[in-house]
Amino acid sequence: MSEAKIRKLDANLQVINSGDGAILASPGLQGRILCTLDGELLHKLDYNLAENPSPTDFNNLGGNSLWPAPEGGPFAYNYPPNGEWYVQDDINRTPYQVKSADGKQIVLTRDVNLLNRKGITAKMQMYREIKPLCICDFKKKYGVQGVAYETLERFDMLADYTMDEVLIAAWSLEQFYLTPQAVSFGVFDGTQADEKCLNIDFYGDPRPNLSYAKNVFAFRLGGPNRLQIAVHQAPKPIWIGAYLPERDLLILRRNKMLSTGKYFDIADNDQPRGPFTTEDCYSIFNGSEELKFFELETIAPMSVGANNKVNGSSLGSETYCFKGSREQILNLIKNHLGVDSIPGIF
Repeated sequence: MSEAKIRKLDANLQVINSGDGAILASPGLQGRILCTLDGELLHKLDYNLAENPSPTDFNNLGGNSLWPAPEGGPFAYNYPPNGEWYVQDDINRTPYQVKSADGKQIVLTRDVNLLNRKGITAKMQMYREIKPLCICDFKKKYGVQGVAYETLERFDMLADYTMDEVLIAAWSLEQFYLTPQAVSFGVFDGTQADEKCLNIDFYGDPRPNLSYAKNVFAFRLGGPNRLQIAVHQAPKPIWIGAYLPERDLLILRRNKMLSTGKYFDIADNDQPRGPFTTEDCYSIFNGSEELKFFELETIAPMSVGANNKVNGSSLGSETYCFKGSREQILNLIKNHLGVDSIPGIF
């Protein structure tokens, strides 16, 4: 899908060149970010839905979107008091404004009023800052093609709230189409990978899809069931990613701002033990054969001030998309990520 076709959906589309491709930011399509490589769109984009959005249901278009966490639990943004799962209009339909764009950086903002499950409406500004990243060293060392970018994303509070009223974490969800042999993974900084490093309490049992090798876990994608996992921040995760051999595509994501703020459970469930029983800083969603996409997700902590005042949430992320032969991709994984093996890949 060409840039020109996407521009027909949003005449205000913003573009920055990066590596062998481009980064596209669409203020009119929920502020979503997309990447092209040699003219090929790498992300999922539901063009038909974008062209004919639903006036009532969630318009899940694809790309990289900024979301408020938590999804479930007592402070959920996806459940109104005594209501069913939904996506609020200020997330689903309100366009972003282009605050600045100069060919080197794009800044998008929008003001939102978000109701949580406790019945509190929180006034916030959503902020997305997008910059290209250089991939010259990757091309030189590994012979791959690529496109890469970094984001600084925030929820800034426009009124005063305490932790008894509101929780908020910036949550970046990046969608790609599934392929039959797709495998996602995570890499820790010297920590032995095992189930204790993960939050698997979402829906369904992901354990049959999980395997471990030294400081790496692998999460096999596809299959009949929607599954999700999150990664605790304490074991020092440094990358998540996915390899799609049918597309010769490697995707890497890094959370740059693992800090001392308040992490909590983002999961779409009732969280009966409370929101602070897990500290989620990455997540991977397997949309299964039904939805035909998966997500690589980065999650920020919440900033809290004196008297439990909620100050907002800031998230810094990097995304790298590489195309190359299997030999080139595996060489990059082994040497850049510093891993001996990833189950299901090599």
